[in-house]
Order: sequence, then structure tokens, then C-alpha cells
Amino acid sequence: MHRIQFKLGFILLILAGFILVKPSSAFSQTEIPRHVKNKLKRDAARLSIRMDAGSDDPSMMDIGISVRQSEMIYGILKSIYLSDSPEAKRVNDCRIGVAANIPIERFELVYDKDTDWAASLNDGIFEVESGEVADLIDDYDLVITENYNWDGEHGVIILESPKLYNIAALAQKFLGLPGVHEVNYGDDKKAKDEDIIFSRVEGGWEITFEKQWDQIIKTPKAHTWVFRFMEGDSTVNFIQETGDDLPDWMGCQLITSLGTD
Repeated sequence: MHRIQFKLGFILLILAGFILVKPSSAFSQTEIPRHVKNKLKRDAARLSIRMDAGSDDPSMMDIGISVRQSEMIYGILKSIYLSDSPEAKRVNDCRIGVAANIPIERFELVYDKDTDWAASLNDGIFEVESGEVADLIDDYDLVITENYNWDGEHGVIILESPKLYNIAALAQKFLGLPGVHEVNYGDDKKAKDEDIIFSRVEGGWEITFEKQWDQIIKTPKAHTWVFRFMEGDSTVNFIQETGDDLPDWMGCQLITSLGTD
């Protein structure tokens, strides 16, 4: 009797092992590496701000980013990333992102050293203890990551957010407050060596990935890939690839890693 119970327990243990243990190489078609997910989330946030702004200045818009719209964009970018298309894999290898001239995570604030709320900063402490600037920092959970000298009268702090915001609009809220000399958030519209462009088409979206190089010292060169995402069946179709030959140093010939981090 004891021998039968032992065998039954052993069999159940083996079966439980088959159920609980997953192959270490398992990587489902809907999973993507964490670092890729974070990149696509940032791309989607920038694209959402661009869509809402149109030809308007993002600094005049809402600080918050549309969750519904950015999730829709993220879903499309993820579908392209997971596509079996050789062209999509090459886009992944090129690590093309949205032009970084749409700030979503950090900005620079230049402050007057003799203002009351800068006392701790002048002592090398990364903290603003009171005043309207401190209130805004708390309201948006901002973190002071750098504090350095600008000139004899001014210092600089770098404010970063763990949450993605329309930083151009957020930075504007600090302007005009006592002790704030200026804010800078990297909105140089000429800073563009890569980009992702969403265009509305019937039944879905056309997505263009751009890579540019030799923009300053040589004859400007560019390469583009165009895909179409159909909303009805959520399919991704490659449309065309055009432009100059990609240089080896760009690394677009590398195989995309499927790591989990």
C-alpha cells in the first residue's frame, strides 16, 4: 500500500513539473524585450504629441499625453517590430526612433542663485524645499538629477520625470515664477537624423521610417521604409524601401537580439 502511494505521488510530482516548468527559450509572438518596449513607448508618446499638435506649438498644449492614442500607436509599432517581414527586421536593426526634438522626459531650468528657494541648491543639495517651484516639482513627481553652475549669477538644474509628459508644456509652467531665469527642453526642430512618421490612409495608417546621415559636412543622404497597418484585421504590410545605400557603420545589417532585458 505504501509503495502504491509512493508511486502515485512520484507520478503527480513529475506531471506538476511538466505543467509548471516552461522551456527557457520560450518567447511568444506577442512578447518583446523590455528595452524595446520602453523605446516603443517613448516613440508612441512623441508621436501622440505630434499628432495632437499638428502645426501648433506643443508648449501650448496639455501636459498630459493621451493614453488611448499613445497605446494605439504603441500597438502598431509593436506589430511592425514583431512582423516576419525582412524589411521590418532591418528597421529593427537600425533602431530607428522618433526625432528626439519632442521632449518627454527631462528639461533644464536656469535659476537665480540669490532666490530664496535656491538656498539648498547653492549648498550642493539636490532639493528645492519651498515656493511655487517646489510645489510644481512635487505635483509632477519630478526629480533633480543634476545641479551645476551656469555663471556667477545663475545655476542649472536638470528635472526628470519617471512618467512621460509633454515636457514643452510642463516646462512653460515654470516660466515667470520667482527665481526662474529660463527653461530649455531641447526643441531644436533641425535635430533630426531619424524619424517615424504616421500618416492616415483609408482603413488604417501608413508608417514611414526615416534614416538620415551626412546632413552637415557632406551631401545629405537618406533611406526610408514604408509600411501600412490595416485596422480591420490588424495586419502589417510592407510597401516600399527607397533611398541611398546604408553605410556599414550604421549597423543595420546586424541581427536583432531577442533578449528579455
